[in-house]
Amino acid sequence: MVNLNDTIVTRNLLQEAFLNRILQRLDIDSEICSSLFTLRYHPKNQAATLRGIAQSIKIDYKIYFEENSINTYAARVNDKILKVFKTEMEQDKIDVNSILNNSRGNRVFPYELTYQWLWKKKFSRMGWELAKEIASPAVEELNMIFIETTKRLNLNEDTFFPDDDNCIELEKPYRLLINLPISNKYLLLINESVEGEKYLLSPSKAFANIPHTILSEGLYLPPDDQKKGRAKFLGYETEGEEYFGVIVTEQPIDLSWVNSESDPRDLILNQQRLEEIFIKVGQQSNSEVFYKRFRVVRK
Repeated sequence: MVNLNDTIVTRNLLQEAFLNRILQRLDIDSEICSSLFTLRYHPKNQAATLRGIAQSIKIDYKIYFEENSINTYAARVNDKILKVFKTEMEQDKIDVNSILNNSRGNRVFPYELTYQWLWKKKFSRMGWELAKEIASPAVEELNMIFIETTKRLNLNEDTFFPDDDNCIELEKPYRLLINLPISNKYLLLINESVEGEKYLLSPSKAFANIPHTILSEGLYLPPDDQKKGRAKFLGYETEGEEYFGVIVTEQPIDLSWVNSESDPRDLILNQQRLEEIFIKVGQQSNSEVFYKRFRVVRK
């Protein structure tokens, strides 16, 4: 269950989780270098100077050192990133050896290169699985509402809550009710199916609004607004577990394939689209992630 006191979006937990994961891979044994990485590679500090980072290390981490040596520590961090992720970076057409083999005296530290690669390549590939790992359970805040008849969609008369709100019946019509106590923020909703396919339900011409869905309590997907191409309900034809991941952001996320000309049936998230989503999410200053699993069963 979501703790109502914790649902105010104040930071990008995905960014923090990603940096922690990368720091573990780097296995840096220097407190100064570790702190420098955590601060310098966080998107909120992208415009900060090395001198400013050095001061933050002293203030925030209570680590004291000669600020004039910060360039040396920064070079060590960059080299570590290049060496640990060399294979992946070379697959992305980055000539790591030529950067590492430059003479120290003539070297321009490749911070921009490593920063951009981490957030535009590495984070976008890890984003969905990372989101699933850190998501908060929305036990009572996400519910499937059974539609007793698809001919009349009056929620007051034709719907009821099933006995088990984690269970949805095979080949029956439902609508998803989202009751997160968050408003005036933006909703991104991904459904991962029993077979592992991923579908973007919000924003969506079929199930939500485009190009953005503003989150509010009591939000139904799909809405009963009779828009052209709008789906009437959610239905599932395979027994197993359906995963719903909700990402709430402070600012809207514009996706290249979601627009007024989109085909409402174009819901599938391939790897390229999934990476585009998480490139955009990684640029957000604030975000939060929730999830719920529903069991599709035959009754």
